[in-house]
Order: sequence, then structure tokens, then C-alpha cells
Amino acid sequence: MAQDEFTFEAEVGKILDIVIHSLYSNKEIFLRELVSNAADACDKLRHLALTKPGLMDGGSEFKIALSTNKRDRSITVADNGIGIEMRYFDKSFVMFRRLHGRDKFDGTGVGLAVCKKIAANHGGAI
Repeated sequence: MAQDEFTFEAEVGKILDIVIHSLYSNKEIFLRELVSNAADACDKLRHLALTKPGLMDGGSEFKIALSTNKRDRSITVADNGIGIEMRYFDKSFVMFRRLHGRDKFDGTGVGLAVCKKIAANHGGAI
């Protein structure tokens, strides 16, 4: 029997739109993703502090804070985890862009890009 081969191409942005609209249309899921990302940032700092104790000079308690501002119609998710240097801020919201190598931390480089897209789909921004 002859076997046919076909080439498949897809634009990542379009696939992301499909995934977000089908899986992440709920605003509560968006908030869960942001809190999950904040928890990951705390875990990353905890991991780094095992070999560099000076990183925890500001205290050893990790925190995630949520606040709302009705006037600005904003939600703020803040943590005291590893953080993002301002020079890398925009890059951290690009699909599959990782700020650290896989040898240092788990992750796909998808989380914040998905959150940014979900916010945009609901008329918001990150």
C-alpha cells in the first residue's frame, strides 16, 4: 500500500488563539494562571537560595498578594519571588521565550504569554 506524506504548517499565534478561546475563556482561570506564575516565582527564588543564602536577606517568608482597584478596573498580583529584570520584561510575555535555561528551572515559556493574551481578549492589558 502506498503511503502519502503531507506537510503541516501552523502559525503559533493562531494556535494560541484557539487554545485560549477554548480553554482559557473564563476570567477565573486567568487569575489562577497569574497566581500559579507568582507561586512559581517564589519556588524559583527558594531553589536559588539553597546555593546562595544571601538572596533571602529580606526575609524567608514568601508572599503572594492580590489587590483590586475598582476605579482603574485593575487587579494586581504581586509576589516576592525571583522577579523579572526590567530589561527582560517585554521578552517574558513572548510565547516560548524563557528567561532561564531548562537546566535551571522547569517551565515552557508559555504562562505569561497566555495571561497577556487572555487579558487582551477581555479588553485588558498586562
